[in-house]
Amino acid sequence: MALFMLVLMAGSFAAAQTPSDLPADSLDRDSLLTAGFDELLSYLLLTRDDFAFRDDYTDRDSFRMAIVDTLMCHPLQMLPFVDTTAARLADFGTNPRAVFTYLAGLFGSPGDLRQIPGAASPAAEGSSASLKIKRLPGRLDEPLAQACRILSAMQESLCCRMGGDWHSERNRFIAGPFKELLKMDVADESRSLEAVDSLEHIEEEYALRFSRLAADIGRIPPFDYLAADSLDLFRQIDLIHTRLTTDTDLLKFTASGKPLPIKDCPFGRIAIGSSGNDIYRGDYFVIIDSDGDDSYYLTYDIANPHPTLIIDCAGDDFYKAETDFALACGAFSNSFLIDYAGDDTYAGGNFSVAAGYFGSGILWDKKGNDRYSGDTFTQGAGTFGLGLLIDEEGADVHTGNLYCQGFGYVRGIGGIIDRGGNDTYTVQPKYLDV
Repeated sequence: MALFMLVLMAGSFAAAQTPSDLPADSLDRDSLLTAGFDELLSYLLLTRDDFAFRDDYTDRDSFRMAIVDTLMCHPLQMLPFVDTTAARLADFGTNPRAVFTYLAGLFGSPGDLRQIPGAASPAAEGSSASLKIKRLPGRLDEPLAQACRILSAMQESLCCRMGGDWHSERNRFIAGPFKELLKMDVADESRSLEAVDSLEHIEEEYALRFSRLAADIGRIPPFDYLAADSLDLFRQIDLIHTRLTTDTDLLKFTASGKPLPIKDCPFGRIAIGSSGNDIYRGDYFVIIDSDGDDSYYLTYDIANPHPTLIIDCAGDDFYKAETDFALACGAFSNSFLIDYAGDDTYAGGNFSVAAGYFGSGILWDKKGNDRYSGDTFTQGAGTFGLGLLIDEEGADVHTGNLYCQGFGYVRGIGGIIDRGGNDTYTVQPKYLDV
């Protein structure tokens, strides 16, 4: 079951206190509301424990998150939960490991990977042992190689959670038909009632098939491995940024305006850009760019999953998803996009711009007045994974159409951490519920 923002239902009722609990000098607005609420309950011969949602309307399954069970039983704890979560997420910039640990913990106690058939399979193709980064300018070799090794280890951990075979019947179904449950079509508005009923029947069959195929992966927190490796990964990313912006040899190289020839490795292409206005097209494993108003036209093939990492140090950049699952989307993978400065534009489509689809998509923009757009499942959206968009500052504009801007679907978490600026969030009425 998804982690939805069930906050509004909780009203303005904060932590559990009664009038006798309140010190004389602590009668602030929240305390008075709390005391008044408890007093009202006493007149109705009720207590806070009498408030709960029934959890027996549907059969229990392995997909329901532990925190959802807790909040269903104790709905008045929703606002305290949101306050706690907001405080934890605010620490992302200084302690991402703690944030990932907290979010993974919302799924309950860690499961046993041995419950998943094939989880003990050998390391995935493109493992860390086969990644060799050599002969890069300005001492980039070491931090880039270490970052690639961490990404590879994360991919192996995710592969284990998905059964060890990306091409199994289940994973092929997830890559294809299952995603249609998260998409809508404007043509539905003009379809006949019979046609709409037929499509709904197909979607019901997809849901039933998924529940049969994927019951085992519902027992495992989908991104708990991020907590172990994320801190070191972000250290390597910061080291790459530091060397790109301070190392004499690298500054000479990037000033030449000639990108380093693209290198291939088992996970795909690695590109090192210049300080000019570079253009990147297609599917990449790693892109590192020091400066310039760059353009990224990105694709991703979910049939051949791999991690992605983009580090852009400066410039007013343009990012565009040319296919589904591109642009900071972890689809059977983990995707990281870190942009350090500039007024950037992120033009997503479906499953893009900080989306986790059976994986994790992290987009971290550290400075600038940015524009984020997308269609469906975008801007902090997750299912069986994590989609997290972090924006440090600036007057930003967010637009989307469906399942966006902090959306959690089945066993997923999606969120936006915005630490400053006058921002605008708009969900456009592209699709009608027919």
